[in-house]
Amino acid sequence: MILEIVFKEATHDCWLFSSENSDQALSLKEVVKPFQCHSCPKFPEEHAISRIGPDLAFETTKSCKAFITHDDWFIVGREISESIRQYTNCKTVPVNKPETWFALLPEQYPVDIKVSGFEYSGVRCKSCGRWEEAVVGPLVGSIAMPEKHDLFWTSDVHNESAKGARPRLWCKKSDKKKMYSLFDNSVKFDEAW
Repeated sequence: MILEIVFKEATHDCWLFSSENSDQALSLKEVVKPFQCHSCPKFPEEHAISRIGPDLAFETTKSCKAFITHDDWFIVGREISESIRQYTNCKTVPVNKPETWFALLPEQYPVDIKVSGFEYSGVRCKSCGRWEEAVVGPLVGSIAMPEKHDLFWTSDVHNESAKGARPRLWCKKSDKKKMYSLFDNSVKFDEAW
């Protein structure tokens, strides 16, 4: 059985790619703008994280060790990041200076779009091909996982909201205890479908 990994802490006081101005209005961080599609507000999030890294200047008032940002990205502290790198193929990318917070970029497996279960709405960008919204999918059965797969993983196609990609993490039920330990009890699990 496959489980979706859900972080217990969701934070509404921090964004990975945006910042608030004095009027508390959100705007895309300047370092992210070069990655933005020229036809829509979306950009390749994983690529931007990898390329920008600590210059994302991520900040939070959270004191927990692992959480999800308001724009739906998985963030862990240094200790969890080091553990993850020991046990998985997941990349952890520093997103601040000094390097105390890290974004998770797990191994991605391809999705068979025909059976993925995605429901699309809004406009599909003619330049980057991303939908304004893509929900429900991907169904776990549509992800082509090799026989020997990582401790936890994601898909190469994510849900989409107006904010951008909304990645999901999965693991095998047999690895549930290991995941609790790895994420310092900062996660819970939902049965995947």
